[in-house]
Amino acid sequence: MMNIKEQVTNWLNEAMAESTFFLLEVRFNEKKLQFSVLIDGDHGVPIGQCVEMSRLLNVKLEESYGEEHPYSFDVSSPGADSPLKLARQYRQHVGRDLQVTLTDGTVIAGKLKAFEDNKLTLVQNQKGAGNKNLGKEKVISFPDIKEATVILKFK
Repeated sequence: MMNIKEQVTNWLNEAMAESTFFLLEVRFNEKKLQFSVLIDGDHGVPIGQCVEMSRLLNVKLEESYGEEHPYSFDVSSPGADSPLKLARQYRQHVGRDLQVTLTDGTVIAGKLKAFEDNKLTLVQNQKGAGNKNLGKEKVISFPDIKEATVILKFK
């Protein structure tokens, strides 16, 4: 028998299967009976999509556990400073600066030039006078990435 977290995950994946939106994470706090759901999209996530998935969850939980089900949930998109988790997320950030930590601990910063065939191409950022890596392209395989985050710039 499937547990409640697996059910919620399946419902959301089915609902978004044919869309530009996708599930990033489902967290479940058993003590509070509370779900935290993160969704993303190929072009970001409008608030209306979070509302739609929230309503879907409510309907599914009512169908399965009755109108007075004990579960609460929130559906949101990842924050701007959240690490990128899935390969699919990289495409929407082409042209933006990333900080990438590799599985060997190396940290590389640069502008994401492309993401194709499970590889990203970064044009390394300037780090001061005499930096030999200035503007050098670095191709990184997705499995070699431990964590990547968008570098936020405020003008």
